[in-house]
Formats: sequence, C-alpha cells, structure tokens
Amino acid sequence: MYDRTPKILEKLREDKGWSKTEVARRLGMKTVSTYANWEYGLRTPDKEMLARIADLYETSTDYLLGRTDVIKEETATYKTSNEQLLTPEDLKVLEEIKKHPVLFHDLANAPEKKIKQLIKMWEFIKKDLEEDDDHDDIIED
Repeated sequence: MYDRTPKILEKLREDKGWSKTEVARRLGMKTVSTYANWEYGLRTPDKEMLARIADLYETSTDYLLGRTDVIKEETATYKTSNEQLLTPEDLKVLEEIKKHPVLFHDLANAPEKKIKQLIKMWEFIKKDLEEDDDHDDIIED
C-alpha cells in the first residue's frame, strides 16, 4: 500500500461521518479490525476490496492508492450537482445548446434576472410562432 493510503481512507471515512465499524459493515466485512489495520497502515486490502472501497466512496482506486489527487473524476453524468436525474430529453437539449457556443456561454454566465428575461422573450416568440402556424393551417384549408 502506498504511504498515503491509510490517511486517505481515514479522511474519506471521516468526511462521511462514519465509524470504522460502519465502513466495515458497508463493505460486508465480518470484523472491523481488518479495516482498522488498513487505516493504520498495517495491512493492505486486495484489489477486489480496493475496488469496493472506491465504489463505496465514489472515487477511483488511483485516488485511494495516492496516484492522483483527484477524488472524483468529472465525467459525463446523468445527475445534476444537486442529484437530480437528467432525462434523455434534458440531455438532448443540453447537447443542442452546446452546439451554439455563444448561446451556451451566455446562458452559463448570465445572472438569474437575465435568464428570466430570456425565458419571457422565448415564451413570446414561441407563442407568436404557434399563432403563425395556426394561421398557416387556416390558409391551407
């Protein structure tokens, strides 16, 4: 085990507010002493257990081994920062907005007041377009 691993395990556990007993329970271990020995640096978890620990703390084995300082890689996810799931429709909208960098960056950096104004303008434009569509249907009939 790398020199940093025991401290990393301890910090991750304390950040969650868990006891060593709680971590051992969550990992399906029969005794807490084995887990405690990992935190004390006396023993090393095998690779399967290391993977389970990484899953438990939602991090990578590289982080647990001290190979990186990045606790959690920023990868494509289907959850927002406040844990709301994104629907496929939400993802499609985001992808479309990202195709237009000016729009994407303006929205990402706009204050809330500006976003509300843009929403009102969009609602007006949408209503106007729908009225035009209704008018076109009448002309075609």
